[in-house]
Amino acid sequence: MLSLPESHRTMVEQILAAIENLKLAPNRTVYQQKNRKLDRPVRSLPVSPYVIYFHVIDGERIVQILAIRHGARRKPRRF
Repeated sequence: MLSLPESHRTMVEQILAAIENLKLAPNRTVYQQKNRKLDRPVRSLPVSPYVIYFHVIDGERIVQILAIRHGARRKPRRF
């Protein structure tokens, strides 16, 4: 198993905890864009310094993670 430095491990735990919390209220997050191919809006959740991009499949109560990017990078044009 790969050993991560403590700071990296903490960041990964924060990101995973934020994703886990999306179960409670995924639509409370920031609306980013609507993608015609996906037919549902892309949302974002900041976990400084990263941003989690995802969409919600309401009928099935599923949150699909599309990307996790550093906040200093440009926002993806499409997913």
